[in-house]
Amino acid sequence: MFNGHIRKIAAGLLVLTMSICLSFPVSALSREGESDGLYVATPAIPSNVLRFAQTDFADHMTAMIQNGDFTGDPYRVQLGTPFTYLGSEDSAKQFYFPVIYGGEFIYIYRIYEDTFYFEETGELRYAGTMSAVMVDAFSNLAKMTSQNSPATLVVDGYNIIAVVGGQVEVIAEAPFTHKEPSTNSEYEFSTQSILAENDALEVINAADTIGYEKNFELSIATRSNPIALSITETQPNDESWCAAYVTAALIRTVQGVSLSASTITKYYGLNKNEGLSHGQAIDYAQAMYAMQPLYYESALSRNQVIDEIDHSCPIYASMRHNSTISHAVAICGYTSTKYTIWNPWYVDYETFSSSTLTYVPSTSTKSFYWNATIYNWQK
Repeated sequence: MFNGHIRKIAAGLLVLTMSICLSFPVSALSREGESDGLYVATPAIPSNVLRFAQTDFADHMTAMIQNGDFTGDPYRVQLGTPFTYLGSEDSAKQFYFPVIYGGEFIYIYRIYEDTFYFEETGELRYAGTMSAVMVDAFSNLAKMTSQNSPATLVVDGYNIIAVVGGQVEVIAEAPFTHKEPSTNSEYEFSTQSILAENDALEVINAADTIGYEKNFELSIATRSNPIALSITETQPNDESWCAAYVTAALIRTVQGVSLSASTITKYYGLNKNEGLSHGQAIDYAQAMYAMQPLYYESALSRNQVIDEIDHSCPIYASMRHNSTISHAVAICGYTSTKYTIWNPWYVDYETFSSSTLTYVPSTSTKSFYWNATIYNWQK
């Protein structure tokens, strides 16, 4: 069972059958003295995004159930109304759905455009992901909003910002650019001016629930035993050491040792702006722990991922945004359609569609492409 999630859901009955949930918009958040939901002024959500969510979301819940992250009754899980942001042209287009259980947000399910698939084929395709990373940010934002004072989400090219009543709140800082988050003084717009420039925006309550296909069943053959990574540290925004954090986590997990990312970077004399190379990650594991990880200049196939995880070997996945920006994550579990990954920026795990190579982190607006792998992390 995974231990990385800091928001364990209360145990309950797990029922495995298929049904269709058709619900009228009902606010799932209502507390005395607080907002009755998260009100957002959002651009219209494409109908094909809603259709995609209805069939894809349950697979992500299944992954959380398989991971041991969610132990409640899945048939009481509700999916909130989606919203999106006003973004710059180089920002990934993505749509946020609160996941609600017991009247609280427990995950944020996101759908984003598979940008790299589009570049290769010219066809629009969506991918989904889910985690608890943004739960606190949106739960706190909900307390600031109302029907008459909704939040408008804006992307300045790096950070995700909410404008509520003319006040600016940074919802998510850009982790990989090392750009300082914007402040109120840097923005001369107000909620009213944004709405005036975007008269097509619609005010929605994200706590109003929508229907989805509640199919949580997996055959025994597609169940994996997720690898509980040894997550003892996360990567600060001012460091370029994602590779070192993933390498240290994989070594800790497999070898059962105490090891920090800074120990590895000190070994090579790297400063905060110098990332650990693939070769250095492999060399360190070989020299210090007699491990034999292997480099592969591509993503692994699904069958290869299954084989590694089934042999208790987590996977180092190298993700590239462009020629100058890259990132590293660990793959540590799978279901029939999803992978479970750990991004060193976060404590929480994320789900990742196995049908795509495009990844958009929870607090980012940038697309990454799984372009290389280090595997065979075993004693």
